[in-house]
Amino acid sequence: MSAVIRHPPERFGGRGIAQFSVPGILKPRDLDVLSAQRVFQPDRNFKRERPVLPCRGSGDVFGNPDDKLCSRQHREWLNQHYAQRKLHLNPLVCAARRRDRIQEELDTVTYQLNFLVDMDSATIDMLTASEKELKKKLQKASSAPVLRTRPPTPKGQVRHVESFRCQKSSPFFRTAASEVLRA
Repeated sequence: MSAVIRHPPERFGGRGIAQFSVPGILKPRDLDVLSAQRVFQPDRNFKRERPVLPCRGSGDVFGNPDDKLCSRQHREWLNQHYAQRKLHLNPLVCAARRRDRIQEELDTVTYQLNFLVDMDSATIDMLTASEKELKKKLQKASSAPVLRTRPPTPKGQVRHVESFRCQKSSPFFRTAASEVLRA
């Protein structure tokens, strides 16, 4: 009995050259949507590479837009908005700068009062009044809630009038400690 060698049909590549042959017609269920659409388009659409066009979204021709393109009224509003936003984002820095600026003004006025001698009484009165006003502003700026090291006591929570101090030598402390150690 002779062995019959059976070869695959030509549509599957013939005798061992399937990797070099054109694949047969595939059933539509094996293709995804893009491949199925590409079947009906000519090969020239996909053979050549498409050139990459430069994107004009970077503002090369006209320049990047800025606030100068807005109307005067809108620019004024934007300036106020930027200042308010800066305060909102950095409250600690802004409060410290305000306090430092007021302190510098107060130091300048105090120096003028103490070391300048050629002044009339109206100038001295004006500098004294501005010194009082700056001291009030400095106290208000220094006591800003943002600059506090610890948060304020919440409303409704008991705040002791006198601070509680416990001495280790007191009999109460020894009793309480010994009871805790026994438990």
